[in-house]
Amino acid sequence: MFWGAMSIGSWSIPVSVQAGKRGDTRCLVGDTMRAAEILTSHWPDHVFRGPKYYDACRACRNVLIGDAAPETARKAFVEAAEEAEILAE
Repeated sequence: MFWGAMSIGSWSIPVSVQAGKRGDTRCLVGDTMRAAEILTSHWPDHVFRGPKYYDACRACRNVLIGDAAPETARKAFVEAAEEAEILAE
């Protein structure tokens, strides 16, 4: 798990993904700041970065600047993880 980011835009239910450069690190994501960190710095290199990935990046940005609710970013992050097939159980 990656550490260091403070909690911004907390989510009601955390999301578990397989992240890291090789997708071999399980991460529990519970807020928008952490999701943005995963998307920009720890998204696996080998997985698809499709429309849902970019939607999630935009949603996180919107939450972080105060233009959207945190659950909007959570929903977009889950959809991106499903699209990339890195959503963990």
